[in-house]
Amino acid sequence: MMEVLPECIYVPATFRWQGVELEKVGVRFKGNSSCQPNQIHKRSFLVRFNKYENKQRFVGLRRVSFDNGVQFGSLFSEPIITEILRAEGLPTHRCNYVKVYVNDEYRGVYVNVERIDESFLEKNFPKLQGGVGRMT
Repeated sequence: MMEVLPECIYVPATFRWQGVELEKVGVRFKGNSSCQPNQIHKRSFLVRFNKYENKQRFVGLRRVSFDNGVQFGSLFSEPIITEILRAEGLPTHRCNYVKVYVNDEYRGVYVNVERIDESFLEKNFPKLQGGVGRMT
């Protein structure tokens, strides 16, 4: 991924979490700042579980993003706002903290954010099935 910056391309990867292993997931840098060759902050990642295996999911998800938490204080604000919305009874994405390793190299603590996509809509708005356009 580094060699083709500033282009953001998916590369095949293996995703591991607590004994679960998924082969053939797509990983790329997420966002404009993470795709800049001279980026000084840790880079955000987008993981697409169904990039190479269309039906593949992880805990029902098609995609997640690992946000670096640099912009707008999002390392703290994203999980806090998510909990406030959930406490008010509003459907919201799942969000937590993760330690990210790439090729067994520790990259840091990231905000793990569920993407607002078909998986989110299926879980939170099942009555809309068939009436929602395809999202990728």
